[in-house]
Amino acid sequence: MRCLRPGELRLDHYSTRTRSVLGLSGELDLTTSRSVLALVSKLLQDDARTEIQFDLRGLGFIDSAGLRAILHSSLLCHDAGRGFAVLAPPDGPSRRLFEIAGVSERLSLRQELPPFGEHERPAAESILETPQLMGGTRASRLALRTGGDGDRRTLMVAGELEGGTAPVLLAAVGRICEEGPGRVVLDLERLLRLGAGGSRALADVRELCSRRGCELVLSPPASEACRRELGQIGATDDDAA
Repeated sequence: MRCLRPGELRLDHYSTRTRSVLGLSGELDLTTSRSVLALVSKLLQDDARTEIQFDLRGLGFIDSAGLRAILHSSLLCHDAGRGFAVLAPPDGPSRRLFEIAGVSERLSLRQELPPFGEHERPAAESILETPQLMGGTRASRLALRTGGDGDRRTLMVAGELEGGTAPVLLAAVGRICEEGPGRVVLDLERLLRLGAGGSRALADVRELCSRRGCELVLSPPASEACRRELGQIGATDDDAA
């Protein structure tokens, strides 16, 4: 996976029936912290998991807005009767900010998080927040969620697939192919925008699956514009699951 650009945040979310782990990489600031709070709020509304854990080992920058997002997430979990824990490395920027702000004791800081059990297969979702290259304020967002087991794996793709977010998709498909399924299904129904970089990434995904001996199946997007883009790379409705 490529290195994150300045201003970007990647949020990797892994969930089992008992806990959710949110891995943050990149920069947590006023713009990107909104995605963190939105995901935590959604988990608390829709989820019965007993604890939410933040893994901040990949975080390279955090400002006061990012700190407020973590403290607010802790408060939301407490109010909902859920556990909350933070993995913050001693030499990382998040731990230094916690100590300067005097909030270390308010957060359940841990040196490590327990690994997933042998029989646990966590559902995974990756979200990439990236500012526009020309300095605009709109962020591109791509969400991925994995499902299925055995010989068939499904990857739900939602949001905007373009040059900035395409590496997240390629990395996710690569991880799935390493597990050796016979069929990989890309569910593109919730795809909102497909840029030229995203189209190239889908072509690369097809080639990757072919090399790994996995059958690739595309479930077409609801967006007519995205379907037209798919047609330009030779992906038609005949590929649908």
